[in-house]
Amino acid sequence: NLESIIKNLRPDGGTALGPALVFSIGFCSKQPGSQILLCTDGAANVGMGSVNSNVAEKFYEDLADQAKQNHVTVNVISMEGTDCKLALLGRVA
Repeated sequence: NLESIIKNLRPDGGTALGPALVFSIGFCSKQPGSQILLCTDGAANVGMGSVNSNVAEKFYEDLADQAKQNHVTVNVISMEGTDCKLALLGRVA
């Protein structure tokens, strides 16, 4: 039953990856060596870090620098067939 439910899930709505990453990296910075596992089914399209923004590239580069300075590892998992703009998220990872 659970497998059927998962297979029938469809992406819908907004994806606020930027705010989630900012919070997560800040929170994990208190414990160097922490890891973040970011799972996404779509492109960041809501709030800060929106890939539709002309400053998205700098935003994710700055997050990558903050994670590195605080010894926080960011891992990214995306769903097959979605456009999560992995090139941008990969900079943080």
